[in-house]
Amino acid sequence: MATMGKYCKAYSLKKLREFSQWTECAENAKRENQSVEGKEVESNRELTDLSTLKILPTRGCNDNSLHS
Repeated sequence: MATMGKYCKAYSLKKLREFSQWTECAENAKRENQSVEGKEVESNRELTDLSTLKILPTRGCNDNSLHS
């Protein structure tokens, strides 16, 4: 039997939020770099309905499975 490689799918956050069983782990979203007073710092990305998420199918919350 052939083995399936790792893959992910992209979904609109607006559509995911329509499902009653959707749980959001915003702390696992990809962090973004911002310039603050001339220094580059990492900050949490704001997730909005316009965000697109790439989700790995075999992982759950708190294991870095969510990337925007």
